[in-house]
Amino acid sequence: YVDKGLLHVSNLAPVKGSDSVHIASALLLHSNLSNSHVHNAHSVETQKLIVKDIAEFYSDVVIDGSVTIHGTVIGSGPYVDSSDVRFKTNITTITSALDTVNKMRPVTYTFNTAAFPARQFPSSPQLGFIAQEVESLQPELVYTDSEGYKGVSYAHVNVLLTAAMQEMQVKHEQEMTALKSELRELKDLVQALLKRI
Repeated sequence: YVDKGLLHVSNLAPVKGSDSVHIASALLLHSNLSNSHVHNAHSVETQKLIVKDIAEFYSDVVIDGSVTIHGTVIGSGPYVDSSDVRFKTNITTITSALDTVNKMRPVTYTFNTAAFPARQFPSSPQLGFIAQEVESLQPELVYTDSEGYKGVSYAHVNVLLTAAMQEMQVKHEQEMTALKSELRELKDLVQALLKRI
């Protein structure tokens, strides 16, 4: 039916053969498009979008919420986190990162695919961390989903590793300065002893 210039379609029956649904610069809301095609839609609003084969996007995609992907993610560009200082408050430099990193336990493991078949975990051996162990050390690195399952933000582990490397560099420089000072003292002592001979 048409209401205020908008066409409302409550259910679109499966389209067979080469037929498609073509929508040019319009909105398609709350419709069942089983076995149909949507082209050039400005917006498609649905509670669940299931794509059996390939979904292709030739422009920006905005998702207000979480995305769960069962499988490998491949891209030709970088994954970018919002990081502009204008977005942030309560900025604090990370300290004691080296101690935290030294307490983290890298492990190898395989996913329990039999207990969680819907998650489509890979069956091959993996390497990483145990989320609960990481959470006890650096809770900011752990995400808990609506079902209580935990995951590690491996990209943010790099921030902790950077801080740990910086701390190691400072420690190394301090040790080198102390060693150079001791070496100078030993040289002075040797020179003093040689003068007495």
